[in-house]
Amino acid sequence: MAASFRIDQIETPVLDDFIQQLKRIYASMDDAYDRAAQQYGFACDGCRDNCCRTRFYHHTLIEYLYLKEGLMTLSVDLQDQVKLRAIT
Repeated sequence: MAASFRIDQIETPVLDDFIQQLKRIYASMDDAYDRAAQQYGFACDGCRDNCCRTRFYHHTLIEYLYLKEGLMTLSVDLQDQVKLRAIT
């Protein structure tokens, strides 16, 4: 029997602590990627036929929540711009 799961059932302090740890992990990953990319001459400059234009629909739940948290820090106008770019 599969257990049902709802994100609103997670205690806020637990989720907040986890998100803070996740931010540190993602920052570390970004730094490591930047160092490797610089060593090999990779640069993200908005290319139209590579990773900058690839859509990913396979985020984990925690990645989705992290992205949503970041989106919610933006003004409503900027949120709308991001959402529009995400679907075009």
